[in-house]
Amino acid sequence: MANITLKDSGYVDIARTKQQAVNDNIGGVTAVNSGTAIELKNIDINYDIGLNFDNTAVVGSLAAPTLTVGSSDSGKITLTGVVDGTNAIDIGYLLYLKYFTKTKGIVLLYYNSTTDGYYDLTEVFGNINKDDVHKTTDFATVSTPHLHVKVVGFKVTQVAAKYLRWQLSLEEL
Repeated sequence: MANITLKDSGYVDIARTKQQAVNDNIGGVTAVNSGTAIELKNIDINYDIGLNFDNTAVVGSLAAPTLTVGSSDSGKITLTGVVDGTNAIDIGYLLYLKYFTKTKGIVLLYYNSTTDGYYDLTEVFGNINKDDVHKTTDFATVSTPHLHVKVVGFKVTQVAAKYLRWQLSLEEL
């Protein structure tokens, strides 16, 4: 279990060179939670990446098929957690998570602590981005490893009388 933070930049490009997009489908604002970061606690994180390749056999040939690598997939990230259905703050987080699927902005995914002494997935894979444009615009000039993602899916399941399990699917940009 880990704590992870999501922040909607409101910008449609990573470099923040284009104007922020107004999202009519989340109340006419430019970013989820007005661009304020949302920390999700005690969640599971899964990172998956692979190759796109072709190993199709040639019809009419006895030769073994050759492996042709086309490209690399984008990283697929799954965040999973549970909220207490009797807690208004937890329920509010579910609404924000749903809104992340509707925002036009690039979402920043990062680990919020620098003092606990362990590395999480966003620090390992997002270290390459720690000094990009978001260092000054989103992280108050602190080098923060982060991933640029789009939220591509959200699912909620009622698992017990008062608990809801949620799953957020992200794709790395």
